[in-house]
Amino acid sequence: MADLVPIGRLVIRVAISPSFRAGTEIELRDRKRPTCAEDYYLLVKAGAETWEAPIERAEVTRLVGLLQQGIPILAEGKLSLDGTSYVVECGDGQSVYRWANQTPQGWEPLAEIVATLKRLAPPRG
Repeated sequence: MADLVPIGRLVIRVAISPSFRAGTEIELRDRKRPTCAEDYYLLVKAGAETWEAPIERAEVTRLVGLLQQGIPILAEGKLSLDGTSYVVECGDGQSVYRWANQTPQGWEPLAEIVATLKRLAPPRG
C-alpha cells in the first residue's frame, strides 16, 4: 500500500519505540478523509505499513480533556538506555513530552493517552 498523505491538523501524535524492534506512531487528526466517516481519524504507522483507524468524537473529547489537566512541563525521570521510549506531541509541536519505561510522576494522563491510542489502533494482521 502506498503511504497515506496526512490530511488535517495534527491533534496528538504518539510514538512508541521498543528497544531492538520497529516502533509505532499513531496520529490523531481533525479532518476526515474520504475513507473515514468521522470528523477525526487515526493515522497509524508501523514498520513499512500505514493505515487509518476510526475514532469517535467522544473519545477525542476525553483525550483532549486529559491534556488539559495541567501536566507539568518537566518531570523527574530515570535515565534509561534500554526499554521502551514514548513521545507524546500535542498539536504541531506545541508541546512534546518524552520518557522511557516508567511514566514520570505527574504525567499519568499522557500514559493514558498512549494506552488509549494503542487500544484504538490495533496492529494489522
